[in-house]
Amino acid sequence: MFISTNSSNNVIPQLENLEVKLKLLTEGDQESIYLANESDIEKIHSIVRFMIKGKNDQLKEFKLKNKNKKV
Repeated sequence: MFISTNSSNNVIPQLENLEVKLKLLTEGDQESIYLANESDIEKIHSIVRFMIKGKNDQLKEFKLKNKNKKV
């Protein structure tokens, strides 16, 4: 999910330059939700800082595992 701000509007072209295939799921006035392959998570993480809401143990493990690793 991308919340519409000036900085987030540049994210989609950057991800497309990294050959991340995005599929628009839904689009609203202030946010857009895209689907991407899980195999592209490291490419996405190199551009976007993940925000964790609620219980998402897999993402927490990924962030902890890659905390000191440069992508």
